[in-house]
Amino acid sequence: MSVSQRVLGLSAWFHDAAAALVVDGRLVAFAQEERLSRRKNDPALPTRAIAACLAQGGLNINDIDLVVWHEKPLLKFERVLLTSLRTFPQGLTTFRRAMVSMVGDKLWVKARLVERLGIAPGRVRFSGHHQSHAAAAWRCSPFDRAAVLCVDGVGEWATTTTWRAREGALEPLSELHFPHSLGLLYSVFTAFLGFRVNEGEYKVMGLAAFGEPRYTDAVHRVLRCSKDGSFELDLDHFLFHRHPERSWTPAFEALFGAPRAPGAPLEQRHKDLAASIQQVLEERLLALCRQLHADTGESKLCLGGGVALNSVAVGRILAEGPFEDVFVMPAAGDAGSALGAALVGAGLPRVTLRHAAWGADLPPEPIQRFLEGGGIAHSRPPDIAVAVAERIAAGQVVGWMQGRFELGPRALGQRSILANPQDPLAKDHLNQRIKFREPFRPFAPSVRADASAALFDLPAGGAWARRFMSTTVPGRDPRLASALHVDGSARVQEVHPEDQPLYAHLLDEVEARTGLPAVINTSFNLAGEPMVASAADGYATFLRCDMDALAIGPYLITRDRPPERP
Repeated sequence: MSVSQRVLGLSAWFHDAAAALVVDGRLVAFAQEERLSRRKNDPALPTRAIAACLAQGGLNINDIDLVVWHEKPLLKFERVLLTSLRTFPQGLTTFRRAMVSMVGDKLWVKARLVERLGIAPGRVRFSGHHQSHAAAAWRCSPFDRAAVLCVDGVGEWATTTTWRAREGALEPLSELHFPHSLGLLYSVFTAFLGFRVNEGEYKVMGLAAFGEPRYTDAVHRVLRCSKDGSFELDLDHFLFHRHPERSWTPAFEALFGAPRAPGAPLEQRHKDLAASIQQVLEERLLALCRQLHADTGESKLCLGGGVALNSVAVGRILAEGPFEDVFVMPAAGDAGSALGAALVGAGLPRVTLRHAAWGADLPPEPIQRFLEGGGIAHSRPPDIAVAVAERIAAGQVVGWMQGRFELGPRALGQRSILANPQDPLAKDHLNQRIKFREPFRPFAPSVRADASAALFDLPAGGAWARRFMSTTVPGRDPRLASALHVDGSARVQEVHPEDQPLYAHLLDEVEARTGLPAVINTSFNLAGEPMVASAADGYATFLRCDMDALAIGPYLITRDRPPERP
């Protein structure tokens, strides 16, 4: 594709729709539609996200030179069609449903974009799905050259791809095709364990620490592995490729027992199943990394695709893998492919991410108008970081909304709920009375980067992954107990003052009062909802849970009375 000055990248119509704007080779804005529509994993054409990105750049749609879609619809249609024909007649129902879906928006993407956005047909381009993932993984990293590994459920045909990145170009090396997919295998176990696919994979990863990998031999019976890291699923155990509602066969249940119904009590068997699929995933990713290192000789690795969000697996790659350093695209899933598509359209400029604050902003003036217009009692402390640090040190839980919201699924100090990691009741209180989620779910710490080595056992590489909570490391300071998982690990975020000055200032003030430059940092949302974006979103969420205070920009909102602790 030719180099263009103003490029809009888009992903939509599956899950996690998003838009990204690149102007003159610089990232200007990125937004997921769910943050603005308030619909979790919103797959719709991201009209709100597009508007937010254009507003951030001071542009309108007529100023855009190229709109780049994150995948190639005709190739995806080919996969759906051929898969249905190969599984006929068992796949007939799946075929009918897929055709109804594909012949609408998902196939005629160019026509829909022209119609909905009002752009000229000649301005629409397409990037390959894994090409988009690879571009985002590499060009958002600080590495001039690297090996790139992308692993997800499925794009057009590819489920796993490897690349060599150097001299401003991506060279494809290998790919594995649907239905053989580590992402889909993990999703089958997610559904089998009673969690929602494309949302509950984090829960399986967290649950794994409570189990023993007793079923790994059984998992290897449904996943045939080769020495070069490649793999195949034994399709006698799976239905996802030929059934619209079921993902596994009776043979799968014969190996692993009955599936858990959503909401049913968790048994030790379920925890052991989670531990088993997690261990197998880690082993397969390590095998792929070792082969990729042998093929390329590169010392740096970039990871993309939704499976790269498995921070426990990334921790093992850093600790045991052959690469000296690893970067994980913070929005590694399909949302981030919108940014990858924009980078492909812009000629693959480097846009190294030093922070994740690329969404819509929260300037003080609109916040003040919202608070005063709603008659909401508030104050403006001389230093909001000091005011919040005092409350955290006293054991309170505070909502923290500052600046532009985050790129990716993790709160990184822009839209966060913060608490004291030294409070032994913090974890249970956050899960039960604020987040309203499963009690086994862990919380992550934010720490000032220069203090991280004293608090955690850090591998030689991985500093860029730790900027974005993309990896787990063992904790070494017992004072962090409420920010550590049951296995003693933490998905740490290292905060750099030069990139997040206000958040780093807050950590300084917390350290002055508690002795630790660390807070529990969890996403500002309730269970089943997207992270908040606007002041109105944050205040509405604050009212529906037992948070003690809310800091929106320079303003502080407090409760009339302290909420009860569990």
